[in-house]
Formats: sequence, structure tokens, C-alpha cells
Amino acid sequence: MGEFDLNLSTRPFPAYQLKTILFTIAAIVLIALSAWQAYGFMHYSQLAGQIRGEARNSEVESEALSRRLADLDSRLNRPEAMAKLNEIEFFNNIIARKTLSWTRLFAVLEDLTPENVRLISLRPNFEKDGGILIHFEVSARSIPDVKEYIEALQSTPLFTDVIVTHEQKKQSATGAPPGTDVDVAFNAKYRPEREGQ
Repeated sequence: MGEFDLNLSTRPFPAYQLKTILFTIAAIVLIALSAWQAYGFMHYSQLAGQIRGEARNSEVESEALSRRLADLDSRLNRPEAMAKLNEIEFFNNIIARKTLSWTRLFAVLEDLTPENVRLISLRPNFEKDGGILIHFEVSARSIPDVKEYIEALQSTPLFTDVIVTHEQKKQSATGAPPGTDVDVAFNAKYRPEREGQ
């Protein structure tokens, strides 16, 4: 039997080979992207699970620490614990008072006090943070003399935060014109650890 070349269509089929190759490449790229997204989803889901587990563990640990802190607070709020803390504070205050060198303090003040200023009263207050707040009461011939004294105190690293709390002019006892003598009270933080700086 002979070969017949029959083409019964009125128009020949166009060449689909290039389109098929492009479609196949696009399908392969889409499959690769889908696989990469699936891997990323699984990986990040696993990481999220780990983070959630760590968050739960941290929450449990935080609750345990809160209970422990509440327990310690309840122990510290007992009367015998409060009495012991007050006793410790009392002894710390005594130790702080003994460590203050009065001779050194008076030697420094003697060097800094101007001629027209007299030191009337000096009272230390030992603060909880270990600092020493000193209350000064001085009598002077004039406000500029007191100003000179305060500036002399501030010129050293031993005294900081000088704050005047009271000022009163008074009648002079030496026969000078009235209102020339002045009494001034002020506070200053004393820092003996800065000596030599």
C-alpha cells in the first residue's frame, strides 16, 4: 500500500515547539518557587514553635521568681526582720559617725574660713547612701563675707551642693551701723574621700 500525504485541514498547524519550551520552563520555575516557599514555611513554623516554647518557659520562670520574691518580701516584713534591719542601720550609722575625722574637717574649715566669718554651729547628718550632709551656721560682718566663705568651700572638691537655708541681718554688738552683721545657715555635702584630688 502506498504512502498518502493527507492534510485535510484548510490551514496548517502553527509550530508550538517554542511555546511548549517556554511553558515548560515557567512550570519548572513555579514548581521550584512553590518548593522553596513550602520549605520556608516549614522552617519558620519550626522556629516559631521553638520561640513559643521558650516564651512559655520564660513565663513559668517569671512566675516562679515572682512567687519567690513575694515569699522573701513576706519574710522581710515580719517584725523580727524589721527589728534586725533597724539594728543594722543603727550600727551602720555609728560606724559612719566614727569614720568622720573631726580634726581633719576642722583643719579644712580653718583654712577656708575668711577673717570676718565665725562658725557658730556645725552639725553632720549621715545619709543612707553613705554621704555626709553638714548643716552650717555662721555669723559674718556682711553678705559678701558669707559669699566669699561659700565660694571658698565650693572651690575644693570636699564640699558640693551648697544651699543657703536661712539668712538674718542683726544689730551689731560692736557699735557698727545697725544691720551690718548677718547670720546665715546653709547645707553642704561633705566628701572626705575626695581629699587630695
